[in-house]
Amino acid sequence: MRNYPDAVGLRLTWMYDLPSFPLKLNGNILVNLQKASDEGTSIQAAIYEYRGVTNVWEVVLNMEKVFELPGGIYNLRSAGSLNSYELFMKAASLMGLKEYETMILPEEERFYEQPRNLTTDGSLAEGFGIHLSESVEGIEKALNSPIIRF
Repeated sequence: MRNYPDAVGLRLTWMYDLPSFPLKLNGNILVNLQKASDEGTSIQAAIYEYRGVTNVWEVVLNMEKVFELPGGIYNLRSAGSLNSYELFMKAASLMGLKEYETMILPEEERFYEQPRNLTTDGSLAEGFGIHLSESVEGIEKALNSPIIRF
C-alpha cells in the first residue's frame, strides 16, 4: 500500500449465499449445513473458534460505496460473538433443518490450547457508511429474502 497510497484493500469474512441459488456455490455455512442434512452426515464445528459470516449479496450491494473509499485497508465483515458451533446451531435452526442438534457436533479439541478468533473490526468501513448485518441477523434476513438475480 506504500507504493499505491490510493489503493483500497478489502479483508472479507467467510461469505455465504443461499443453498437454493441457481449457480454453482462453493462450500459455505448454509450450503454445508443443507448438504449434511440432505446426506444424513454430521458436521463438526469448533467451540474455540469465533468468526463472523457475511451474506455475499450484502457485500455486492455495498460495492458502490467501496469504490468511493479513500486509500487504505478495510474489513468488510459481519460482526458476531458466537463460537462456530453456536453459529452453526443457530443457522441450522433458522434454516428449519430437522435433527440439527444431532447433526452438528461440537469440536472440543481444535483450538483448545489457543482459541482462534477470526473476528475483525469493521468500524473503519462503517465510518464510510458500509454496514453489514451481524452474522445471525444476516442469515435470518437472507433466508427470508427472495434470491437476488442480475
